[in-house]
Amino acid sequence: MTTIHTIKQTWKTYWNNKKEIPIAIISDFLFYYFLALLFGYAMKRMIAVAEQIATTIGDLTSTAAMQSAQAIPQYKEVSKILWILFGGIILLWIVFKGISWWQAHKTLGERINPKEFVKKFVLTSLFFYAITILLAFLAVYTQYRIYFAQTTGTGVIGIITVIALLVIFYFGTIAYSTIERSNPIRNAFMFGIKRWKQTILPFGISTVIFTASAILFYFLIIQNTYVALGAMLLVILPAIHYFRLLMINSIKKVRL
Repeated sequence: MTTIHTIKQTWKTYWNNKKEIPIAIISDFLFYYFLALLFGYAMKRMIAVAEQIATTIGDLTSTAAMQSAQAIPQYKEVSKILWILFGGIILLWIVFKGISWWQAHKTLGERINPKEFVKKFVLTSLFFYAITILLAFLAVYTQYRIYFAQTTGTGVIGIITVIALLVIFYFGTIAYSTIERSNPIRNAFMFGIKRWKQTILPFGISTVIFTASAILFYFLIIQNTYVALGAMLLVILPAIHYFRLLMINSIKKVRL
C-alpha cells in the first residue's frame, strides 16, 4: 500500500465519519484550553514566589546560611507548583488525548476493550512523559553548566534536544497508533526501527502540519483571539485529527 493510497483511503474514512470528528476536536480543544489555564496558574504562582524570594534575600544582612534557611518555605512552594504543573499536564493528556486517540481507533474500526485501552494508554503516556521530563531536566542542567562555565555550545545542546524530542514523539506516536496490540511500547520501538519506511513519512507529514498549525495559531492569536479560536476549531484541530488517523492507518497492516 503506497503512501498516496493510504492518504486517500484515510481521507475517505475521515469524511465518511465526519459526524464523529467533533468528539475528537472538542477533546483536543479542552486539552489545550485547560493546559493554557494550568500554565497561566503556574506562572502566576511562580512570579509571586520569585518576588517573595527576592524580598527575603534582599532583606537579609546575615550569612548565606541564614538566607537559605529563611528562603526554604519559598523553595518548597516552588517544588509544590512544579508538582502541580507536571501532574496536571499528564492528567490532562491522559483524559483528553485519551478520548481523541480512542475516537481515532474507533473511527478506523478497531475493537478495543475500554479497560485495556485505558490501562495501555496510561502506561504508555507515563513512560514517554517520564522520558520527556528527564530529557528536559538534562537539557536545562547542561545549559546551566555551560552558561556558568562561560563556554560555547548552548546552540548545539538546543539542536540535540529538539532532535531527541522528535525521536521521543516519533516512537510515542507509533505506540499510540498500535495501542490495540499487546505491549504497545515494545511495538513502538520495533516498528519505528524495523519498519521505519512505513512510519517515518506519515510522522514527518504530521509533524510538519502540527508545527505549521502552531505557528499559524500563534500569528492569528496576536491579531485576533476569536479568529484564532475559529481557525483552531475549524481547521487546525480537524487537520491534526486527520493525521492522527493517517498515522494509525499507515501502520495498521504492517507486520514485523
